[in-house]
Amino acid sequence: MVDIPRPLKRLPGMEAYRRMESELEALVRAKFVGRIPAWAEEWIHQADHEMLAVERRDVMSVTEREWTNASDPIPGFYAGFWSYQEAERGFMETYIWLTKMI
Repeated sequence: MVDIPRPLKRLPGMEAYRRMESELEALVRAKFVGRIPAWAEEWIHQADHEMLAVERRDVMSVTEREWTNASDPIPGFYAGFWSYQEAERGFMETYIWLTKMI
C-alpha cells in the first residue's frame, strides 16, 4: 500500500483504497494497543498535518487553492528527494529498526 495525497483519497472511486487504509490502521492499532501513549493520537495527527505543509511548501507547485486543516511546516525541516536506491535503503533500515521494537 502506498501513501496517496488526502485530496485524492477523498475522490469518488477511491472507496476501496479508503477501506483498505482503515483495515490496515486497525491492524496496526491492534498490534500496538497499550504501547502507544494516549496523547500520541493527537500528536500523530498534528505531525501529519505539519508534514503535509512541508510537502506543500517544498514539493508542490504554487496554487491559489485554500488548504483545509493547514498547519505550519515543521520548523527547520525540508523535504528532499531520494533516488530509488536511497529510498530502498532508507525503507529497509527503518523497517529493521521498527521490527526490532516489536
